[in-house]
Amino acid sequence: MQPTFMTSRTIPLRITGALDINSSKQIHRTLLQRLEAGTDLEVDLSEITGCDAAGLQLLFSARKSALLRGTSFTVGAMSPAVARTFAEAGMDPTQLRGLPNASI
Repeated sequence: MQPTFMTSRTIPLRITGALDINSSKQIHRTLLQRLEAGTDLEVDLSEITGCDAAGLQLLFSARKSALLRGTSFTVGAMSPAVARTFAEAGMDPTQLRGLPNASI
């Protein structure tokens, strides 16, 4: 497991259930509210039961929004469902894990 970096302004956020096209609008709103507050965000995806390409896009979009705001967005924990979707897409999940402000 990669190290995570938490600062005094880091807000943990646990997302549960599905991370997919059906849930992405609500999750997007929640992530943006947290990022607009200027806090660093560490997302726990350990309880995600299903994930699709829309879910991955949402994560990378949130990461980019954080970078543009000068804050950090990391994924501290990831369920097998999320890891599987990354693998199926041929993507590397370490871009979102424990590496604040890494290139996307």
